[in-house]
Amino acid sequence: MEEVTFPKSHLGSSVCGKAIQLPDKQSKMANIGQTKFPHRTLSIDFEFHPMRQGTGRRILSLRQPKVPRISSSGAQSMDTAAVSWRNERRNNCSHRPGQHRCISVLRHFLVMLLLNLVQVHSSSYRQNRPSSYNDKAQVSEKQTNILLLLTDDQDVMLGTFDYMPHVKALLQDQGVTFQNAFVHTPVCCPSRSSILTGRYLHHGDLAHNNSIAGNCYGHAWREVMEPHHTFAVHAQRAGYNTAFIGKYLNQYHFNESNGDTVPPGWDYWMGLEYNSRYYNYSLVEQYPGLHKPLLKQHRDVYPADYLPLVMKQYTEKLLGENTADQHGKTSTMPPLQEPWLLVVSWPTPHGPFTPEPWAKDLRKYLQAPRTPNYNTTSHHQLQKHWLIRQLQPISFEVSQQMDEYYHNRIEALMTIDQHVLEMVNTLQEREQLENTLILYTSDNGFQFGQQRLSIDKRHLYENDIRVPFVVRGPGILRNLTVNKIVANVDIAPTILEVVMESIKDEKASLSKDHLKQALDDMSGLSLWKYAKGQSSGSFAKRRDVLISYHGEGFEPCGLAECPPPFDKLWWMPDAWNNTYHCLRTFWEEDLGAADSSPTTAEDSIYCIFNDNEHFVEYYDLKKNPYQLNNDVDSLAPWQVQRYERRLQELLA
Repeated sequence: MEEVTFPKSHLGSSVCGKAIQLPDKQSKMANIGQTKFPHRTLSIDFEFHPMRQGTGRRILSLRQPKVPRISSSGAQSMDTAAVSWRNERRNNCSHRPGQHRCISVLRHFLVMLLLNLVQVHSSSYRQNRPSSYNDKAQVSEKQTNILLLLTDDQDVMLGTFDYMPHVKALLQDQGVTFQNAFVHTPVCCPSRSSILTGRYLHHGDLAHNNSIAGNCYGHAWREVMEPHHTFAVHAQRAGYNTAFIGKYLNQYHFNESNGDTVPPGWDYWMGLEYNSRYYNYSLVEQYPGLHKPLLKQHRDVYPADYLPLVMKQYTEKLLGENTADQHGKTSTMPPLQEPWLLVVSWPTPHGPFTPEPWAKDLRKYLQAPRTPNYNTTSHHQLQKHWLIRQLQPISFEVSQQMDEYYHNRIEALMTIDQHVLEMVNTLQEREQLENTLILYTSDNGFQFGQQRLSIDKRHLYENDIRVPFVVRGPGILRNLTVNKIVANVDIAPTILEVVMESIKDEKASLSKDHLKQALDDMSGLSLWKYAKGQSSGSFAKRRDVLISYHGEGFEPCGLAECPPPFDKLWWMPDAWNNTYHCLRTFWEEDLGAADSSPTTAEDSIYCIFNDNEHFVEYYDLKKNPYQLNNDVDSLAPWQVQRYERRLQELLA
């Protein structure tokens, strides 16, 4: 019980004295009587206590249960009531002709307080009521912050989301899940360059594969694309404070001599050198107040060097929690100021699949899913491109090793799931959650034995090209799963549309017209309006996306990395002529029945290989979801012409 006391004025029974000290307006409410609301009961009890001996004061006690935080308008109403009580007390009690008038004033004040609390509590209930599938998140008048969460090699076909309860509760249940989300290129560096620019590979000097020769952080990328065409450059020029943490591009490295260590467009930079690692790596660090970029080397000490935890500390500092690092040092890094754009790009669950010690073997019972296309028969293999045709069956030894890697991936993702929880809580505490757009996705999918491919990506099959894709934010529909086809090239246009809507400063160096031009130059389409249930034009009408891959390796080897004899799992089949373009199609039609949902009209992929032989793979995924039989012979000539014509349009 909390007590509100009144100093002694004389030895009578009057309660006149100082004005009541109201409860903290941010977290508590006084309760009078018992007023019921849906799901909650608001009750206020007050007690008059006899004068305590030696204190010379009477006590009015108010019991206050915990209730939702009071809105700013409600707090102002309570303050107004307090001022009214204080003024009336002064006018009516100063000469003290008797106690009855004072008590009536107190009664009047309590009635006023109750009426204000009813209004406040009703408002609080409306804002905190349980969401349904068509509820929208609260729309804030503040500029929209943007948080892009990017994992590395996270599949969606093999159930990784089933072991991420916080991502489900805080992102999926509070936003829109796109279950037909694809990457333009199913390998790290090209996919990330498409995410950053919103472009297909042939629409600029983007990375074509993970090698320097394939322009992964090559000269053309650094000279042409980075300075002019990434969403970070556009957002920064429009007044956003920008920050990047984690894996960037596979060949990114510290280069102090030529001054291009930190890519343009980023105010804060904590970038990982080269490919994903958990220990024994280096981070390039730059932020306001730091004279020049620093190269920080990390070893193999847990928890000080475990990269996902190091990234977590950076995130806390950027979002305003000036906590000490694992070495006890407090950072001088200033927090991000709104509006901000933050990219958190984890190495997880990319190989070497390293979970935290506490999570190790927690999911040891898990086995890599033995899907119908796991370790496929020779009959099915012979219908595919030569690179797949020559694969041998997966041995028992290799399958056991795959199971270990699979549960290690799930265990490593437990750290990411916890990080998502802590970021959302921090945004809530700092009152930024309701005006922050959060996007969660991966740079490509992954396979575990599908089509006899042990552990990797790169190929045209659903395990490799399909990724998780969830958005939540101001005005976005809640707890909704949609079938609409999306791609990673849609991320940059979505970010730019949000930035464009948030521009309030006419002096911003990048006008809305320039942002519109940048949007027009992108291959992708913004899903911002669609996710809010609004008319979205071209995005709503889209039926297909382009999937492309440019092979690595050389003909004598036939591999991106020739297999070491001690680890058959790292045998990643690739070759110079494993280059293909695919049309991934999905659309629905409404049959017009009032009680029925739209039905899938087409769900297919048509792929042409750029090889010495003319080779095509086609799969009708409505009938052949595991891509076992090559369905190309089932196509009529007019269908082939239609697919190839559409491919040429997208490749133009």
